[in-house]
Amino acid sequence: MASFNKKPFLVIIPIFIIGILAIFFTIQLSGASKYSSNGFSFATRALPVPTLVPTKDKTDITEVQSADGTMKLIIKVTSKAGGQTYTFSVSDIAGLNKKTIFMKTLSKNQSLQAPANSWSIDNKYLFLKEQDDGSLSFFVFKANGEPFANGEDYIDVVPLFSNKESSYRIADITGWDSATLLHIFTISANGAKGPSFWFDVESKTFMMLGSE
Repeated sequence: MASFNKKPFLVIIPIFIIGILAIFFTIQLSGASKYSSNGFSFATRALPVPTLVPTKDKTDITEVQSADGTMKLIIKVTSKAGGQTYTFSVSDIAGLNKKTIFMKTLSKNQSLQAPANSWSIDNKYLFLKEQDDGSLSFFVFKANGEPFANGEDYIDVVPLFSNKESSYRIADITGWDSATLLHIFTISANGAKGPSFWFDVESKTFMMLGSE
């Protein structure tokens, strides 16, 4: 009578069990993994990694021409997340001989502009107007980009006026009445309309006017 050999079965059974376990874990690990909580099942999937897209700076360019049409002031404003960078350059009307005379970065609640009458009558000087939460500043430059006699790159008009005329403050500067005289409007401490002044760029002096 032939004897029954149990050794092949003893080898096959563990292999079969290992195969079943391998298939089970493969199913569990592929795709979504399911979990059970309080009788509810839900699947978890890997979240996509966000892609950071760099923002592009916005640049605006405007020009203010001199009264005789021979020169121009080029205003380049580059807007970023935190504010704006202003670059002011001077050139002839054809855009030649361009020279940067001023650059400044301001926050969003500040602005810097060149009024339409920025150029002096002889194209020797120009002025800019800065606004900062209601306060005003006015800067006078030499159009050729050279510093003034004392080495200053520009004249800051408001502090000069405040040191000499404590009863009034500058409300606006409207432009040039001559090659060197800027016309200033003022208000008093209580907000009433004050007298007008001339500011002489070359002597840095103020003259009160009898009328506007």
